Amino acid sequence: MEKPTNFFSALRFPGRLLKAKSFVFIVSAQRSGSTLLKALLAVAPDVSHLPEVPFHLYGSRSAWQLKTLSDKPIIVLKKPSWPDEFNYPQIPSIGPQKILLLIRHPYETLVSTGKMYEAMDSDFWQKWDYENMLYDYWLPTYEGILARNLQLQPNVCIIRYEALVSKPIEYTSELFRFIGSKQKKGTNTYLKRSENWTFMKDDGSDRINSLKVQSNLLPRDNEQLLNLLRNEPRVSAVLSQYGYKLDENNKAI
Repeated sequence: MEKPTNFFSALRFPGRLLKAKSFVFIVSAQRSGSTLLKALLAVAPDVSHLPEVPFHLYGSRSAWQLKTLSDKPIIVLKKPSWPDEFNYPQIPSIGPQKILLLIRHPYETLVSTGKMYEAMDSDFWQKWDYENMLYDYWLPTYEGILARNLQLQPNVCIIRYEALVSKPIEYTSELFRFIGSKQKKGTNTYLKRSENWTFMKDDGSDRINSLKVQSNLLPRDNEQLLNLLRNEPRVSAVLSQYGYKLDENNKAI
């Protein structure tokens, strides 16, 4: 993973450097809806629509380069966590910023993540299983965020994927206001990144390419995974912190 801009390429856009910019960082595990969220926000004329940006590579001395990525006054940057990534998220200190903590129920997240990696590596399931994905990836991602108390900061908003796709117009209207966009009306449609939108870059499925938000709850028919999630108190603790409802035994639903 490389920086999309460096010192010399940034100097090609002096006008962008002089303009006031604010930043929105989308923080999440993979396959939690960050591509959808970014594309929904890009409906606003004053919000950027960039590919995934490894913002963790920019320190305080190089973060100014991010201003040159777009002419838009609000620059949205998303970079989900990766397995074995430490200290996620590393958000650069640059300008006014808002942070969107995006979470999706771990059942759908792990199933979708497994499908993604299987498509890239046919031997994936010989190296990983759902238990590894939970303990070595999903839990460290969200427990790490909570441990840093990001959810308590005034410039942070928690977004549950399920709520976003169930009431997209209402939800995006609130998000536009939160990030400081001039866009007032919410949306249930979103922008396509480019005509070369592919699975390996974003997600080229027919559902995604419809450019309209659709609820896509997966059938929860993997009893082994369900039991793993329901019987792990750490999962329930994370979900409760993010506003999910628990059952009468305080277990993840």
